[in-house]
Amino acid sequence: MIHRVSSSLASFKPVDFHSGLNLVVSEKTAGATERQTRNSSGKSSLIEIINFGLGSKRSKGWIFDRESIHEEVFSLQLDVGSVRVNVDRSGAAHTKIEVDASGHEWPVHPIVQDDGTTTLKLTDWWDVLGRVWFGIDANAFGTYSPTFRSIISYFVRRWRSGAFHEATLHGNKQQPWDQQVNLSYLLGLDWKIPHDFREIAAARSSLKTLKREAKTGVLGSLVGEPGALRSRRTVLQRDVERLYKQINEFRVLPEYEELEAEGSRLATEQSELSIRNTLDLRRIEAIRESIADEAQSPLPDVEAMYREAGVVLPELVTNSLEEVRRFRDRVLKNRQSHLARELSELESQVDQRRRESDLLEGRRRTIMETLDSGGALDQLQKLQAEFARQQGELEEIKRKLELAEKVEQQGASLKVEQAKLEQRLIEDMSDHQELLDEAILMFEDFSRSISEYEGTLVIDHSDTGPTFAIDVPRRGKGVNNMQIVCFDFMLSVLGVARGLTPGFLVHDSHIFDGMEPRQVANAIELGKQQAEKHGFQYIITINSDQLESAEFSPDFDPNEYRCDVELTDAHETGGIFGMTI
Repeated sequence: MIHRVSSSLASFKPVDFHSGLNLVVSEKTAGATERQTRNSSGKSSLIEIINFGLGSKRSKGWIFDRESIHEEVFSLQLDVGSVRVNVDRSGAAHTKIEVDASGHEWPVHPIVQDDGTTTLKLTDWWDVLGRVWFGIDANAFGTYSPTFRSIISYFVRRWRSGAFHEATLHGNKQQPWDQQVNLSYLLGLDWKIPHDFREIAAARSSLKTLKREAKTGVLGSLVGEPGALRSRRTVLQRDVERLYKQINEFRVLPEYEELEAEGSRLATEQSELSIRNTLDLRRIEAIRESIADEAQSPLPDVEAMYREAGVVLPELVTNSLEEVRRFRDRVLKNRQSHLARELSELESQVDQRRRESDLLEGRRRTIMETLDSGGALDQLQKLQAEFARQQGELEEIKRKLELAEKVEQQGASLKVEQAKLEQRLIEDMSDHQELLDEAILMFEDFSRSISEYEGTLVIDHSDTGPTFAIDVPRRGKGVNNMQIVCFDFMLSVLGVARGLTPGFLVHDSHIFDGMEPRQVANAIELGKQQAEKHGFQYIITINSDQLESAEFSPDFDPNEYRCDVELTDAHETGGIFGMTI
């Protein structure tokens, strides 16, 4: 139970709470908008202060970082187990909690400071509250386990963290595994099952990263793809075996180097003969084309051309043209005779080189056959060195393949483990069906008590862990918020029965957004009944117009449950801080 919220800030308006239902009402003046009332009266800030005293972590936009209140101390007086404790904390020293030192037996003892105050580190304060209220041993539970800060967020929902979006989530940044683990713990299921699901998910994520890096990243040279490695191993294995056989059958030839040099020289000579033949063959082709072209190109008939033009050439000119023709014929005859001789010589040379090349090829083939049957000592050494290199590469490929296959096997093993884990989850839900039925029926009853738009709590299993959801016939902000109220009532009642409770439930006025006046009244009355029946404290911050419009039962007077604090949006000093921060 929370008894009091106060501060060293002189203008702060302390709030005293009592058992059962507590209404912290902000008076909304005529003409003020809903935004003005919420921003100036500080109802949500009161929730933040309570959460601050319970060890909330510093975050972006934290009001305790504001210069006007950064050095101020905010205090909670609350029950921790059977002991009433005073808790002090400031934004300037937010990593430590000052507590009174007497009357408690906690697993973590406060440290006495030089000035006589006793303090706890923030994480130790979580440990104390987690163990006393929820039985959470942070040291024993480890990673992906229930945590105090996550569980307490279901009992002190904060509008700033997005706690009013979905009943089964206490914030819009809450991870699925965190929801699964903490709700499983609160509802009596084996929380280690969703814990193990998260471990598998983390392992699969790491494996996925490893596979990606093995393909394209820095691990590519260390691991590799199994299929490519198997192919490379097969090829290397064959090459190594061939080299091994070649080395065993190798015969050292004393004259190897001489034969190798001769073979190389013969190959060079063959290449030169081939090049010279290629050039001569091109020359032969050019000569043949030249002979054919010259034989087919007659001298133009100049005399006929002039006759067609109507000009008669004199006899002297005609005789000169005839002499030109005879001269040209003699020149062509002489040239063709010369080309024919050159052509014959070239063809003879080409034939001669071909015969020489054939002889060289025969000798070179004989040399190569001899060399193939053996080699020089240094060649044997080279073969042995290559054999060692390939054998080393083969061993390296085998090691990489072994690692890659382990990665593959791990992926297959994770699938098997996940299937086994889902079977464990099914069995766990079956073993605890009575507990689940109690939660489902309680939620259903609460939902029916508040509105005709009842919702159903659905608890199921999946291949990624337990699932928690609310199934409603109609969606809307008011319906959604009503289901959050029912869900929190269910957790509070079951928490009291199982000894997993802080002893209070705190709701911001945002919880009533979109709800009809009758639903608001039903929710408040139901909260009052359950708090008194089961012995927990229910704190609500609410605007006066919401309270006035709520259609309460005739025998219910909300004013009996109002806390003695005056909050209003009428002026700057009307809010919880008594000033603008």
